[in-house]
Amino acid sequence: MNGDGKGPAATFMSPPPADFTSADDACCGGDTGPGDFYYRILHGWPGTAMENFGERLSVDDIWRVVLFVKTIPNHTLKPNVIPEPKDYIVWQPTKDLLTWVKTRQKLANNASFQKKLPTDPFMQEAMRIFPGLSPSDHFFVNDRKTPLSLKDAAAGIKTIYEDMLNNAWADAKARGEKLPSASQKAIPPTVPGQQ
Repeated sequence: MNGDGKGPAATFMSPPPADFTSADDACCGGDTGPGDFYYRILHGWPGTAMENFGERLSVDDIWRVVLFVKTIPNHTLKPNVIPEPKDYIVWQPTKDLLTWVKTRQKLANNASFQKKLPTDPFMQEAMRIFPGLSPSDHFFVNDRKTPLSLKDAAAGIKTIYEDMLNNAWADAKARGEKLPSASQKAIPPTVPGQQ
């Protein structure tokens, strides 16, 4: 009931059930990352009482279980608590992995785990639409081989936003609506953490 693997049946299981209450186990690399949780639910865990749920649960259902399990360290199993996205413990690289990457950074141009989110809302939207695309990546669209990068996507999103804003402003003006000052029509400022 507490998610700690110490329920009444635990004494009859060898090895004992997993303890999902540890924030370290829920967030940090090794065999506790989200993909590993998914794999164990899908295929079971040979040599343990963890059975295979892959034929009974859909892919989406398995991911729902993984997302829920990774909220347990934040006390979501207490009565009258409904897990929220903020309770999910995001995977973070282990100290060993960070050390390994740091020692290899000098030898190769490895990606860093230290990510700084952009403050530009158009770049934030481009990154949401094209997850996994890095600022230095680009790909080609259609037969004309039109290049597309995050920078191109952000510029396109900004153009669409400005066009929608200008059209809405012109429509409101044409209807004779009282409009705020023209300075308020400007693109919203980029504030860290604001979306």
